[in-house]
Amino acid sequence: MENDNKKNFIIYDSTINEQNMQNKSINKDMEENMISNQHKKFCNFNLDDEINNKNTFNIKVIGIGGAGCNIIKNIAEKHPIAKKSASLYAFNTDKNSLKLLLGANVENIYLLDKENLLGYGSGGDPIIGQNAIKHDSAAIKEELKNTDVLFIIAGLGKGTGSGGAPELAKIAKELGILTVGIITMPSLACEGNYVYNNAYNALTKFKEYCNSVTTISNEKIINNEKGISFIQAYEKANDKIANIIEEIIDIIFNPSQINIDFADLKNFFTKNKFFMMVKTVFNESNAQKTELLEQVVKSVNESYSDIDIVEAKNIIINLKISNETASNIIEDIRKSFIGVTKNSSLSLVSGISSSNEKQLSLSALISGKIKTDFDNNLSFDSIDNEKDEQDNLKNFTNNLSEFDDNASYSTDKIEKKTEKHQFDDEIE
Repeated sequence: MENDNKKNFIIYDSTINEQNMQNKSINKDMEENMISNQHKKFCNFNLDDEINNKNTFNIKVIGIGGAGCNIIKNIAEKHPIAKKSASLYAFNTDKNSLKLLLGANVENIYLLDKENLLGYGSGGDPIIGQNAIKHDSAAIKEELKNTDVLFIIAGLGKGTGSGGAPELAKIAKELGILTVGIITMPSLACEGNYVYNNAYNALTKFKEYCNSVTTISNEKIINNEKGISFIQAYEKANDKIANIIEEIIDIIFNPSQINIDFADLKNFFTKNKFFMMVKTVFNESNAQKTELLEQVVKSVNESYSDIDIVEAKNIIINLKISNETASNIIEDIRKSFIGVTKNSSLSLVSGISSSNEKQLSLSALISGKIKTDFDNNLSFDSIDNEKDEQDNLKNFTNNLSEFDDNASYSTDKIEKKTEKHQFDDEIE
């Protein structure tokens, strides 16, 4: 990183031999496409390249700060779909943190404002993180040219992520890039008021420049996942963020019998400032109303997000079904989400693909708003989450008759919060 002859963006796969191999591959592809296109009488674009997902969308994922770079490392090592379909970037002011990425095959590693900060970090100061992005804005703008979708990943609360992520999103907005923010919020109990205040202020700025934002709450993971270690809790947060990216990439790249197109996705993120992503897998035999409802409730609880989906307006569903799945599955799914969101006029866009598997896979992007728990005199009490979930499911099941008559029925909130912990201010 300290060698002046190296570029800030370090590309590991651009050797001469590899370039020659790429040229041979390109020539072979051109020959095959010429032969293939001879059989198409009316086609004004290279359909073969589209089918093979070549140069169709330029997707970049930038992790900024320590937490953001850890998530990029996680994606590079454990999530091949995201790594194959998107370019991964790690931005940080701390050169020691960036060294951890050298063995993870992350191609683009960038030390922010190395002239002034010398790779020593931001010291937890968001202003320093913001100025670091400003200092290197020309290089960043050049690298982001022609980007279709940008994911910005950061852990909010300290310096580089809290200050740099909003400034990076601002650059992306100026370039007209569809920008999705995926951030982790700190645990107030573990990290204290100062860090949480930094995160809250950063989120307020961040959402102004992103098209849409979702959160993963470290607090909720720690409270809900009893018995796991501190490191495992953060790894779970990293996996959640990687899964969100992979699900969105799957929608973009993989056409289905009933298709969600890129315009659908763009409209969703443009119209909804906040969203939650949920995913569940269940057996064909369990795709009945009660079981389906239980799966939806469980997936919302396990999203570990601060996003409140009560009164959500829009939802995008990506569904993988078997050839034997009943025709009313979409109606039942919509009714389940209507029950969860308490909005009978919920607008649904669905993509459906079939397979020979007996398991059904459901992922959903749900619009929402964010509500946080914050109190300077906050004390934490243990919450019986298993009992809460059982109570929620009981409330749903008791209303199944109404579920059949009309899709709007009363439910308790998906996640129960103690009244004295409720922070009433909402980021709209």
